[in-house]
Amino acid sequence: MSQSELEYKKSCTCCKKIKPKTEFYFVKTNNHVYLQSECKKCMNERTRKYYHSNKERELIKRKKTAKNRRLKGLTLIDPSLKCVRCGCNDVRFLEINHKNGDGAGEHQDHIDREVASGRRKTDDLELLCRPCNHIHYLETKFGETIPLKVAFLK
Repeated sequence: MSQSELEYKKSCTCCKKIKPKTEFYFVKTNNHVYLQSECKKCMNERTRKYYHSNKERELIKRKKTAKNRRLKGLTLIDPSLKCVRCGCNDVRFLEINHKNGDGAGEHQDHIDREVASGRRKTDDLELLCRPCNHIHYLETKFGETIPLKVAFLK
């Protein structure tokens, strides 16, 4: 192989094959970008084996990560973590509400991820408990205030 051909190839530390650099994932650190030492195929296989042998631990870790991301997103919207209408502070009931009612075009499952990462502004968002969020939806849909008050029993 010529020197110019070697510049576009890399050796995998797992399968020991020389492959094009496009067959390796990039690693981004604070100041550097470099290629993984294992090719994509070997890395995916190793990751798959690890996941299947540690499935319970990985599921617990994913749930914890999702819970922390949701809590971070809610905190960025309102640090007091309370419903703006009734004052409910049980995080299990809090939902992200679009103040203007224009949330149908946004993927609801990922809004907390977008807010937590800073890719989504929070100007038009507020926290409502689930009952208050439904009341807000009905008021937006029918254009009138609904005379309901939410109260949580202790």
